Amino acid sequence: MRSMMLVSLAACMALGACGKGGESVSMTNASMDQVAKVQAAKLQPGQWEMRMEQVSSETTGGSGTLPAMPKMPPSTTKVCLTEAQVNDPKAVFGGAPQMQKNCVYDSFTMRGGKIDAKLHCDMGNIKVEGTNSGTFTETAFTSESHSTVSGLPGGMTTKSHMKMDARRLGECQPGDLKAGDTKAPPQG
Repeated sequence: MRSMMLVSLAACMALGACGKGGESVSMTNASMDQVAKVQAAKLQPGQWEMRMEQVSSETTGGSGTLPAMPKMPPSTTKVCLTEAQVNDPKAVFGGAPQMQKNCVYDSFTMRGGKIDAKLHCDMGNIKVEGTNSGTFTETAFTSESHSTVSGLPGGMTTKSHMKMDARRLGECQPGDLKAGDTKAPPQG
């Protein structure tokens, strides 16, 4: 769940969805890199609190012998978004270059403090289709996404519906998990 939150934050940053409400962008058939370049304004660096909720998840296909995955409870975490990450949102992706290389936004619109995006990814046998909509400012955002991943082992397909909201709390604190990290912050 924690890594999903970090990927969502990275996606928001790379989408350019975190601009000022007055900015307006509309693109079709655009790469992640092209969309990231239109980011006119940025999230404020600092400590962010993110809450993610899995609304639904469904797996179909395969042998039929797999038990249904339990619904994950809502989860909240805090991360530190650095100035360097604000200035280079692709850096937050770290280990996800496949997304940058294999995903295309069929449509991407950002205006009036709202975002609406539709994307697909082609990673050989695995196909991903997703939508994302939400609201944003420099210090808060909400996001609702739907995704379908097909071509998984055994012919399985997964569908998920996630909600996320985040808000800036203030300056980063010593020991904060950095955006893009996949390990827990040190205890102490």
